[in-house]
Amino acid sequence: MSNQDKLRETVARIKNGDSKAVAEVANALGIPAKMQAMYAESKDMGAQNLGQSLPTLKIHYANQSKNELLDGKEPNNGWFFYSETQEQFEYVNCHVLSISRGYRTEGYGGKGMQFQQLLSGIIIEDGAPTKPFLMFVKGLSLSPMWEFGKVARKYTKGKPPIPLFALEVRISAVKEKTKDGNSVWVTQFDITRDQNNNPALITDPGIFTFLKDHVSSVEDTMSSIVNNKSSETELEDVPTDDFEAEMESLNN
Repeated sequence: MSNQDKLRETVARIKNGDSKAVAEVANALGIPAKMQAMYAESKDMGAQNLGQSLPTLKIHYANQSKNELLDGKEPNNGWFFYSETQEQFEYVNCHVLSISRGYRTEGYGGKGMQFQQLLSGIIIEDGAPTKPFLMFVKGLSLSPMWEFGKVARKYTKGKPPIPLFALEVRISAVKEKTKDGNSVWVTQFDITRDQNNNPALITDPGIFTFLKDHVSSVEDTMSSIVNNKSSETELEDVPTDDFEAEMESLNN
């Protein structure tokens, strides 16, 4: 077995909750056995502002993105790659927890400052929320997210009001062309509906509370990322829930 295969096996064991695998890595790093619990208990101290702490969910571009599945293969073109477990999804059913305010950061390939927002959520598997994620939304994917926001507002501001996280959402990707004629994958956001065309909502109190408790923590994480990636003069001063204002700021 090669060193790379051994590493993949160890990573898989850690993700499956194998405490012995964690101890093996700690020993390899030179952490004394008597101090390993101390290290684990103090893992987040002083690191709150170091940036991203949520696994990312992003669209894979064949022969361009540097994503690798757990078995070493390349993900399918246009599928979503989940960094934490190194698995892929053709589409994702999820609960959206929060959307950050807009900010500008250096674009890919020296294209200048680019407007983007963060979206956080939790993937639904077998009817239950299981995997938290963070998405960086920019370019042609911004408009579909704003349109989703407008539709969601009808429920979050309705009577009775429905929290954003209580809605079930399907995230998918379609290929579109840019003004320059390049083909890009564009993220789509659609609220899942029942047979009466009403939004599919949470009916389990435990799941509702679980999601509600996650909202404030992911918002803190997103605020930290936005503040670290942008200077104060670059931040877009628009309300998070005002999508029309965000579109206007993008065009100005």
